[in-house]
Amino acid sequence: MRIGCLWFATFPPGGPGHLNDRLRSRCFQMKPTINSILTVDDDAILQQVLKAYFERHGVRRILQAGDGAEAKRLLKEHPEIELVICDLHMPDVDGVEFIDHLNESGSRAQVLILSSANSTTVAGATALAKAYGLSFIGALPKPVNFEDLRRMLGWPRPGDT
Repeated sequence: MRIGCLWFATFPPGGPGHLNDRLRSRCFQMKPTINSILTVDDDAILQQVLKAYFERHGVRRILQAGDGAEAKRLLKEHPEIELVICDLHMPDVDGVEFIDHLNESGSRAQVLILSSANSTTVAGATALAKAYGLSFIGALPKPVNFEDLRRMLGWPRPGDT
């Protein structure tokens, strides 16, 4: 499953080629629906901020784990999770170990890394997720830039819906 946008447009006779770019950008766009997200991070403040962001965007279930061990338990209890946002540096089970678990468990959730780890560590975790064939959508640095997060999720800009 890929998070994206559904487009609906009515074109004039002659098809879409007759629309100019400005008019084409005014086509109706629906916000994608994500029903269940798991955020995995040991930073309680970031967890609160992410929860508020996703609640504002209509996500129905936002699960939060402070480390990979708790995330493993939540993933087992909630196999319907569609998106996992994961830090790499956490106590007990870190993000790389959790990515291993996502592979071993056969999770179909999309994976987004959100971490302050150095670029080498992030690149290694990215390569691992891709090598496992996980539905990896990208990596973002901390502190979170919500415009970058919105873009990575394929969500429309505010006012475009």
